[in-house]
Amino acid sequence: MRTNVERRRGEGEVGCFIVLLVVGAIILFLVSKTPQGQQAFKQAAAAVQPPVQVRLTPFLVFKGYYVVVTNTSSSTTLTGVTVTYTGASGNSRSQTIGTLNPGETKELDPSDVKWTVEKQETISVSAAGNYIPKVLETNVLIDK
Repeated sequence: MRTNVERRRGEGEVGCFIVLLVVGAIILFLVSKTPQGQQAFKQAAAAVQPPVQVRLTPFLVFKGYYVVVTNTSSSTTLTGVTVTYTGASGNSRSQTIGTLNPGETKELDPSDVKWTVEKQETISVSAAGNYIPKVLETNVLIDK
């Protein structure tokens, strides 16, 4: 049989656990109301990156590359597909693809949005739904 002291100690441990749980829930709630918190929760809830493959094809005459995006899924149609180019300085431009059907490939000309793909940049592909952007370094794509 437990003594009164042992019972009170056990009740105190449970009480501390409940207080910590409530404080943690309050902190999560407050963080979820900030823009950064909402973005973090959105990414945590995201399924996966969009099923796309990205490759670069060099221009024949001028410096730069075409960006070739392929939907690698055999069953998922991607909507709201956007490619964002980000330079080392942080400047960026976006190009909208729209819909990519299963297995479909589209070639983009970044010069259409006044951008030249070079080393030391990133290319991000995003799609509507629970996808987090797929981010690729141009150094890796150019050296393939």
